[in-house]
Amino acid sequence: RASGNSDEPIHSPGTSERQPLHVVMVDRKVSHKSRFVQDLLSTILFIVVMGLVWYEPLVSISLSFSFLLLT
Repeated sequence: RASGNSDEPIHSPGTSERQPLHVVMVDRKVSHKSRFVQDLLSTILFIVVMGLVWYEPLVSISLSFSFLLLT
């Protein structure tokens, strides 16, 4: 390695006892309340987007059938 410490073992985050993976993954600055609000908002946004994805083709199909019935 460039630092010259070739005897020192290379640890990735979460593999050492000083810094286990659950400590690396959790940000202490983020409170549980803001995490819950973020999860709730992302879930609501996902449901709205998926609803639009399902609703849009149904509207276009029904409009095309109603147009065919009028002609």
